[in-house]
Amino acid sequence: MARTFSILLLIFASLFSSKLHADFGLTWDPPSTAQLRLDSAEAAFSIRFVSPRDQELRAVSLYCADAQKSPLFNVQVEDDRDGHPSGKPLASASWVPRQASWSTLALAGVTLKKGATYHLVVSHNDQRGGVHSVGRIGAGYYASFAALSPAAGGNESSVTLLLRRGKGWVSSALIPVFILQAGDGILAGQSYVEPFAAGVFGGETGSVPAQVLHFNCGSTVSSLRAKVRAVGHPKAPLRLHIYSHNYMTHQTHLLYQGDFTTVDLSTAWSWKTLLLPETAPKSFAPECYYFAFVAEGGRAEGAGCEDCYEVFGLRTRPGASGAMDLTFDAGAHRSRASVRGVDGVWEDDFDADLNVVTVGSYCEPREISNATPLLPSYSPPLDLMRGAFP
Repeated sequence: MARTFSILLLIFASLFSSKLHADFGLTWDPPSTAQLRLDSAEAAFSIRFVSPRDQELRAVSLYCADAQKSPLFNVQVEDDRDGHPSGKPLASASWVPRQASWSTLALAGVTLKKGATYHLVVSHNDQRGGVHSVGRIGAGYYASFAALSPAAGGNESSVTLLLRRGKGWVSSALIPVFILQAGDGILAGQSYVEPFAAGVFGGETGSVPAQVLHFNCGSTVSSLRAKVRAVGHPKAPLRLHIYSHNYMTHQTHLLYQGDFTTVDLSTAWSWKTLLLPETAPKSFAPECYYFAFVAEGGRAEGAGCEDCYEVFGLRTRPGASGAMDLTFDAGAHRSRASVRGVDGVWEDDFDADLNVVTVGSYCEPREISNATPLLPSYSPPLDLMRGAFP
Protein backbone atom coordinates (compact mmCIF):
# COMPACT_ATOMS: atom_id res chain seq x y z
CA MET A 1 0.00 0.00 0.00
CA ALA A 2 2.80 2.37 0.94
CA ARG A 3 4.61 1.59 -2.31
CA THR A 4 1.44 2.25 -4.36
CA PHE A 5 0.90 5.57 -2.54
CA SER A 6 4.51 6.59 -3.20
CA ILE A 7 4.16 5.81 -6.90
CA LEU A 8 0.89 7.73 -7.15
CA LEU A 9 2.45 10.66 -5.30
CA LEU A 10 5.42 10.63 -7.68
CA ILE A 11 3.12 10.56 -10.73
CA PHE A 12 1.02 13.43 -9.32
CA ALA A 13 4.10 15.51 -8.55
CA SER A 14 5.44 14.88 -12.05
CA LEU A 15 2.15 15.89 -13.66
CA PHE A 16 1.88 19.00 -11.49
CA SER A 17 5.44 20.05 -12.30
CA SER A 18 4.90 19.43 -16.02
CA LYS A 19 1.69 21.50 -15.99
CA LEU A 20 3.48 24.45 -14.46
CA HIS A 21 6.42 24.28 -16.86
CA ALA A 22 4.08 23.84 -19.85
CA ASP A 23 2.29 27.15 -19.24
CA PHE A 24 3.09 29.57 -22.07
CA GLY A 25 1.87 33.16 -21.93
CA LEU A 26 1.69 36.07 -19.50
CA THR A 27 0.61 34.51 -16.19
CA TRP A 28 1.49 37.48 -13.96
CA ASP A 29 -1.54 39.70 -13.29
CA PRO A 30 -0.93 42.59 -10.88
CA PRO A 31 -4.38 44.14 -10.29
CA SER A 32 -3.52 47.83 -10.30
CA THR A 33 -0.89 50.52 -10.60
CA ALA A 34 0.81 52.18 -7.65
CA GLN A 35 3.08 55.17 -7.28
CA LEU A 36 6.25 55.67 -5.28
CA ARG A 37 5.83 59.31 -4.31
CA LEU A 38 8.91 61.19 -3.17
CA ASP A 39 7.72 64.44 -1.59
CA SER A 40 10.09 64.94 1.34
CA ALA A 41 13.82 65.01 1.91
CA GLU A 42 13.54 61.83 4.01
CA ALA A 43 11.58 59.85 1.38
CA ALA A 44 13.45 57.35 -0.80
CA PHE A 45 13.03 53.94 -2.34
CA SER A 46 15.44 51.15 -3.19
CA ILE A 47 15.05 48.49 -5.89
CA ARG A 48 16.87 45.47 -4.52
CA PHE A 49 17.84 43.01 -7.25
CA VAL A 50 20.03 39.99 -7.88
CA SER A 51 22.26 40.39 -10.91
CA PRO A 52 21.30 37.65 -13.42
CA ARG A 53 24.84 37.50 -14.82
CA ASP A 54 28.27 39.09 -14.75
CA GLN A 55 27.83 42.45 -16.45
CA GLU A 56 28.97 46.05 -16.61
CA LEU A 57 26.05 48.32 -15.76
CA ARG A 58 26.04 51.39 -18.00
CA ALA A 59 22.56 52.91 -17.60
CA VAL A 60 19.26 52.63 -15.75
CA SER A 61 15.77 53.66 -16.87
CA LEU A 62 12.93 54.66 -14.51
CA TYR A 63 9.34 55.65 -15.31
CA CYS A 64 7.88 58.78 -13.70
CA ALA A 65 4.10 58.46 -13.48
CA ASP A 66 3.34 61.90 -12.02
CA ALA A 67 5.28 65.04 -11.14
CA GLN A 68 4.64 68.60 -10.05
CA LYS A 69 7.50 71.09 -10.26
CA SER A 70 9.78 68.11 -9.91
CA PRO A 71 12.90 68.54 -7.80
CA LEU A 72 16.29 67.07 -8.65
CA PHE A 73 16.76 63.40 -7.72
CA ASN A 74 19.69 61.02 -7.42
CA VAL A 75 19.85 57.37 -8.43
CA GLN A 76 22.71 55.40 -6.89
CA VAL A 77 23.94 51.85 -7.32
CA GLU A 78 24.92 50.38 -3.96
CA ASP A 79 26.00 47.04 -2.55
CA ASP A 80 23.67 45.13 -0.25
CA ARG A 81 24.34 45.06 3.49
CA ASP A 82 22.05 42.79 5.52
CA GLY A 83 19.20 43.29 3.08
CA HIS A 84 19.50 47.09 2.96
CA PRO A 85 21.53 49.55 0.86
CA SER A 86 25.09 49.92 2.09
CA GLY A 87 25.00 53.72 1.84
CA LYS A 88 28.16 53.74 -0.29
CA PRO A 89 27.48 54.56 -3.96
CA LEU A 90 29.26 52.52 -6.63
CA ALA A 91 27.91 54.94 -9.26
CA SER A 92 25.33 57.71 -9.35
CA ALA A 93 23.46 60.13 -11.60
CA SER A 94 21.12 63.10 -11.08
CA TRP A 95 18.09 64.22 -13.08
CA VAL A 96 14.76 66.02 -13.02
CA PRO A 97 11.98 63.51 -13.87
CA ARG A 98 9.25 64.40 -16.33
CA GLN A 99 5.66 63.29 -15.85
CA ALA A 100 4.42 60.22 -17.76
CA SER A 101 7.80 59.44 -19.28
CA TRP A 102 10.87 57.27 -19.00
CA SER A 103 14.24 58.72 -18.00
CA THR A 104 17.41 56.87 -19.00
CA LEU A 105 20.43 57.81 -16.90
CA ALA A 106 24.01 57.03 -17.87
CA LEU A 107 26.20 55.54 -15.15
CA ALA A 108 29.96 55.13 -14.94
CA GLY A 109 30.63 51.45 -15.64
CA VAL A 110 29.85 49.34 -12.56
CA THR A 111 30.80 45.66 -12.60
CA LEU A 112 27.97 43.51 -11.26
CA LYS A 113 28.61 39.89 -10.35
CA LYS A 114 26.20 37.09 -11.17
CA GLY A 115 24.14 36.13 -8.11
CA ALA A 116 25.22 39.17 -6.08
CA THR A 117 22.61 41.55 -4.61
CA TYR A 118 22.58 45.26 -5.39
CA HIS A 119 20.33 48.29 -4.84
CA LEU A 120 19.14 51.13 -7.04
CA VAL A 121 18.46 53.90 -4.53
CA VAL A 122 16.38 56.92 -5.60
CA SER A 123 16.32 59.98 -3.32
CA HIS A 124 16.08 63.78 -3.34
CA ASN A 125 19.16 65.79 -4.26
CA ASP A 126 18.79 68.89 -2.12
CA GLN A 127 22.15 70.46 -3.04
CA ARG A 128 21.67 70.60 -6.82
CA GLY A 129 25.38 70.15 -7.41
CA GLY A 130 26.48 72.60 -4.70
CA VAL A 131 27.39 72.24 -1.02
CA HIS A 132 24.30 73.86 0.53
CA SER A 133 20.73 72.63 0.84
CA VAL A 134 18.87 74.64 -1.80
CA GLY A 135 16.48 72.11 -3.37
CA ARG A 136 12.77 72.43 -2.62
CA ILE A 137 10.56 69.39 -2.09
CA GLY A 138 7.08 69.05 -0.59
CA ALA A 139 3.37 68.90 -1.42
CA GLY A 140 3.72 71.00 -4.58
CA TYR A 141 7.23 69.83 -5.48
CA TYR A 142 7.46 66.08 -5.95
CA ALA A 143 7.77 63.14 -8.36
CA SER A 144 5.99 59.77 -8.28
CA PHE A 145 7.55 56.70 -9.87
CA ALA A 146 5.61 53.80 -11.37
CA ALA A 147 5.06 50.52 -9.54
CA LEU A 148 2.50 47.71 -9.69
CA SER A 149 0.42 46.14 -6.93
CA PRO A 150 1.30 42.49 -6.22
CA ALA A 151 -0.77 39.70 -7.74
CA ALA A 152 -3.06 37.93 -5.29
CA GLY A 153 -1.58 34.48 -5.89
CA GLY A 154 2.07 35.22 -5.17
CA ASN A 155 5.02 37.23 -6.46
CA GLU A 156 8.23 35.25 -6.02
CA SER A 157 10.95 37.32 -7.60
CA SER A 158 14.64 38.20 -7.50
CA VAL A 159 13.55 41.84 -7.21
CA THR A 160 12.16 43.47 -4.05
CA LEU A 161 11.31 47.02 -3.08
CA LEU A 162 12.32 48.94 0.04
CA LEU A 163 10.81 52.25 1.16
CA ARG A 164 12.21 54.91 3.47
CA ARG A 165 10.26 57.69 5.15
CA GLY A 166 12.71 58.43 7.91
CA LYS A 167 15.96 56.79 8.92
CA GLY A 168 14.95 53.16 8.45
CA TRP A 169 14.09 50.97 5.45
CA VAL A 170 10.91 48.88 5.32
CA SER A 171 9.99 46.17 2.80
CA SER A 172 7.15 46.74 0.36
CA ALA A 173 5.12 44.21 -1.65
CA LEU A 174 4.89 46.62 -4.60
CA ILE A 175 6.64 45.66 -7.85
CA PRO A 176 9.01 48.34 -9.19
CA VAL A 177 9.33 49.41 -12.83
CA PHE A 178 12.93 49.71 -14.03
CA ILE A 179 15.40 48.75 -16.77
CA LEU A 180 19.09 47.93 -16.42
CA GLN A 181 21.30 48.34 -19.49
CA ALA A 182 24.65 46.60 -19.64
CA GLY A 183 27.68 47.65 -21.64
CA ASP A 184 27.10 44.86 -24.17
CA GLY A 185 23.55 46.11 -24.79
CA ILE A 186 21.80 43.29 -22.94
CA LEU A 187 18.87 44.46 -20.81
CA ALA A 188 17.30 43.28 -17.56
CA GLY A 189 14.35 44.53 -15.52
CA GLN A 190 10.57 44.80 -15.27
CA SER A 191 9.09 47.21 -17.80
CA TYR A 192 5.31 46.66 -17.57
CA VAL A 193 3.92 50.01 -16.38
CA GLU A 194 0.18 49.45 -16.02
CA PRO A 195 -2.67 46.93 -16.36
CA PHE A 196 -5.44 47.49 -18.89
CA ALA A 197 -8.70 45.88 -20.05
CA ALA A 198 -9.34 44.92 -23.67
CA GLY A 199 -13.06 45.13 -24.50
CA VAL A 200 -14.84 42.40 -26.46
CA PHE A 201 -18.11 43.45 -28.16
CA GLY A 202 -19.84 44.06 -31.47
CA GLY A 203 -19.21 40.66 -33.04
CA GLU A 204 -16.82 40.08 -35.94
CA THR A 205 -16.79 43.75 -36.97
CA GLY A 206 -16.57 45.12 -33.43
CA SER A 207 -13.76 45.05 -30.89
CA VAL A 208 -11.86 41.75 -31.30
CA PRO A 209 -8.75 41.64 -29.08
CA ALA A 210 -6.20 38.85 -29.34
CA GLN A 211 -2.97 37.64 -27.81
CA VAL A 212 -0.34 36.53 -30.30
CA LEU A 213 1.70 33.61 -28.94
CA HIS A 214 4.91 32.55 -30.68
CA PHE A 215 5.62 29.00 -29.53
CA ASN A 216 9.26 28.14 -28.88
CA CYS A 217 8.95 24.63 -30.34
CA GLY A 218 6.35 22.30 -31.79
CA SER A 219 3.76 22.10 -28.98
CA THR A 220 0.69 20.07 -28.13
CA VAL A 221 -1.89 22.24 -26.34
CA SER A 222 -4.65 20.73 -24.19
CA SER A 223 -6.26 23.85 -22.71
CA LEU A 224 -6.28 27.63 -22.70
CA ARG A 225 -6.46 29.99 -19.74
CA ALA A 226 -7.40 33.66 -19.75
CA LYS A 227 -8.22 36.32 -17.15
CA VAL A 228 -11.64 37.70 -18.10
CA ARG A 229 -14.78 39.34 -16.72
CA ALA A 230 -18.23 40.44 -17.81
CA VAL A 231 -19.21 44.12 -17.85
CA GLY A 232 -22.92 44.81 -17.39
CA HIS A 233 -25.14 42.04 -18.74
CA PRO A 234 -23.80 40.53 -21.97
CA LYS A 235 -26.43 38.39 -23.69
CA ALA A 236 -24.11 36.25 -25.83
CA PRO A 237 -21.25 33.94 -24.83
CA LEU A 238 -17.60 34.93 -25.05
CA ARG A 239 -16.14 33.07 -28.00
CA LEU A 240 -12.59 31.95 -28.77
CA HIS A 241 -11.13 32.09 -32.28
CA ILE A 242 -7.70 30.60 -33.07
CA TYR A 243 -5.85 31.80 -36.18
CA SER A 244 -2.62 30.69 -37.80
CA HIS A 245 -0.41 33.45 -39.20
CA ASN A 246 1.57 33.61 -42.43
CA TYR A 247 4.43 35.99 -41.65
CA MET A 248 5.36 36.23 -45.34
CA THR A 249 1.97 37.66 -46.37
CA HIS A 250 0.86 38.98 -42.94
CA GLN A 251 -2.41 37.08 -43.34
CA THR A 252 -4.27 34.93 -40.82
CA HIS A 253 -6.34 31.79 -41.31
CA LEU A 254 -9.13 30.70 -38.97
CA LEU A 255 -8.40 27.29 -37.41
CA TYR A 256 -11.11 27.07 -34.76
CA GLN A 257 -14.05 28.94 -33.26
CA GLY A 258 -16.15 27.99 -30.25
CA ASP A 259 -17.52 29.27 -26.94
CA PHE A 260 -14.92 30.14 -24.31
CA THR A 261 -17.43 30.95 -21.55
CA THR A 262 -21.18 31.00 -21.08
CA VAL A 263 -23.14 34.18 -20.32
CA ASP A 264 -23.01 33.63 -16.54
CA LEU A 265 -19.45 34.91 -16.28
CA SER A 266 -18.84 37.03 -13.15
CA THR A 267 -18.25 40.77 -13.27
CA ALA A 268 -15.17 40.21 -11.08
CA TRP A 269 -11.86 39.39 -12.75
CA SER A 270 -11.11 35.66 -12.71
CA TRP A 271 -8.98 33.11 -14.52
CA LYS A 272 -11.00 30.69 -16.65
CA THR A 273 -9.68 27.53 -18.26
CA LEU A 274 -11.12 25.92 -21.38
CA LEU A 275 -10.29 22.30 -22.16
CA LEU A 276 -9.92 22.41 -25.93
CA PRO A 277 -12.54 20.20 -27.64
CA GLU A 278 -11.82 17.61 -30.31
CA THR A 279 -12.65 20.12 -33.04
CA ALA A 280 -9.88 22.51 -31.91
CA PRO A 281 -6.28 22.26 -33.13
CA LYS A 282 -3.93 20.60 -30.65
CA SER A 283 -0.58 20.79 -32.45
CA PHE A 284 1.13 24.14 -32.91
CA ALA A 285 4.32 24.81 -34.84
CA PRO A 286 7.03 27.18 -33.51
CA GLU A 287 5.30 30.15 -35.15
CA CYS A 288 2.78 32.89 -34.30
CA TYR A 289 -0.87 32.12 -33.59
CA TYR A 290 -3.64 34.59 -32.75
CA PHE A 291 -5.89 33.64 -29.81
CA ALA A 292 -8.79 36.05 -30.28
CA PHE A 293 -12.01 36.79 -28.38
CA VAL A 294 -15.35 37.64 -30.01
CA ALA A 295 -18.77 38.48 -28.52
CA GLU A 296 -22.01 39.57 -30.16
CA GLY A 297 -23.81 42.59 -28.76
CA GLY A 298 -22.50 45.17 -26.35
CA ARG A 299 -21.20 48.60 -27.23
CA ALA A 300 -18.43 51.09 -26.56
CA GLU A 301 -18.96 53.26 -23.48
CA GLY A 302 -16.43 56.03 -22.84
CA ALA A 303 -12.98 54.47 -22.58
CA GLY A 304 -14.53 51.04 -21.94
CA CYS A 305 -17.63 49.12 -22.98
CA GLU A 306 -21.08 48.10 -21.68
CA ASP A 307 -22.83 44.68 -21.76
CA CYS A 308 -19.57 43.21 -22.99
CA TYR A 309 -16.56 41.19 -21.87
CA GLU A 310 -13.02 42.29 -21.03
CA VAL A 311 -9.67 40.50 -21.13
CA PHE A 312 -6.97 41.55 -18.65
CA GLY A 313 -3.52 42.64 -19.82
CA LEU A 314 -0.33 44.55 -19.02
CA ARG A 315 1.26 47.39 -20.96
CA THR A 316 4.62 49.10 -21.01
CA ARG A 317 5.15 52.62 -22.35
CA PRO A 318 7.39 53.77 -25.22
CA GLY A 319 10.31 56.04 -24.52
CA ALA A 320 12.94 53.70 -23.08
CA SER A 321 15.24 51.64 -25.25
CA GLY A 322 14.38 47.97 -24.83
CA ALA A 323 11.19 48.36 -22.82
CA MET A 324 9.34 46.12 -25.30
CA ASP A 325 12.09 43.50 -25.04
CA LEU A 326 11.42 42.97 -21.32
CA THR A 327 7.89 41.67 -21.77
CA PHE A 328 7.29 38.04 -20.73
CA ASP A 329 8.49 36.59 -24.06
CA ALA A 330 11.51 38.93 -24.21
CA GLY A 331 10.72 40.37 -27.60
CA ALA A 332 7.77 42.36 -28.84
CA HIS A 333 8.03 40.92 -32.33
CA ARG A 334 7.34 37.48 -30.89
CA SER A 335 4.36 37.36 -28.51
CA ARG A 336 2.24 40.54 -28.20
CA ALA A 337 -1.33 41.82 -27.91
CA SER A 338 -3.34 42.69 -31.00
CA VAL A 339 -6.78 43.93 -32.03
CA ARG A 340 -8.65 43.46 -35.31
CA GLY A 341 -10.00 46.58 -36.98
CA VAL A 342 -13.29 46.92 -38.85
CA ASP A 343 -11.36 46.33 -42.09
CA GLY A 344 -10.30 42.90 -40.80
CA VAL A 345 -6.63 43.87 -40.48
CA TRP A 346 -4.83 43.02 -37.24
CA GLU A 347 -3.13 45.92 -35.47
CA ASP A 348 -0.40 44.52 -33.22
CA ASP A 349 0.27 46.34 -29.96
CA PHE A 350 3.97 45.73 -29.36
CA ASP A 351 3.83 47.46 -25.95
CA ALA A 352 1.24 45.07 -24.45
CA ASP A 353 0.32 41.47 -23.61
CA LEU A 354 -2.97 39.89 -22.57
CA ASN A 355 -3.32 37.31 -19.80
CA VAL A 356 -3.83 34.43 -22.23
CA VAL A 357 -1.93 31.22 -21.49
CA THR A 358 -1.76 27.84 -23.22
CA VAL A 359 -1.21 24.63 -21.25
CA GLY A 360 0.32 21.64 -23.00
CA SER A 361 3.50 19.72 -23.70
CA TYR A 362 6.77 20.84 -22.18
CA CYS A 363 9.01 22.98 -24.38
CA GLU A 364 12.61 23.89 -23.60
CA PRO A 365 12.90 27.65 -22.96
CA ARG A 366 14.53 29.46 -25.84
CA GLU A 367 17.88 31.15 -25.39
CA ILE A 368 17.38 34.90 -25.07
CA SER A 369 20.34 36.92 -26.27
CA ASN A 370 19.24 40.50 -25.74
CA ALA A 371 17.14 40.71 -22.55
CA THR A 372 16.35 39.14 -19.18
CA PRO A 373 12.82 39.94 -17.94
CA LEU A 374 12.83 40.00 -14.11
CA LEU A 375 9.12 39.22 -13.71
CA PRO A 376 7.57 37.68 -10.61
CA SER A 377 6.84 33.97 -10.85
CA TYR A 378 3.13 33.22 -10.59
CA SER A 379 0.83 30.42 -11.73
CA PRO A 380 -2.86 31.41 -11.96
CA PRO A 381 -5.53 29.18 -10.39
CA LEU A 382 -7.10 26.37 -12.39
CA ASP A 383 -10.81 27.03 -12.98
CA LEU A 384 -12.30 24.75 -15.62
CA MET A 385 -15.18 25.97 -17.76
CA ARG A 386 -17.17 22.78 -18.20
CA GLY A 387 -19.73 22.55 -20.98
CA ALA A 388 -18.58 25.83 -22.47
CA PHE A 389 -17.80 24.33 -25.83
CA PRO A 390 -19.87 22.38 -28.35
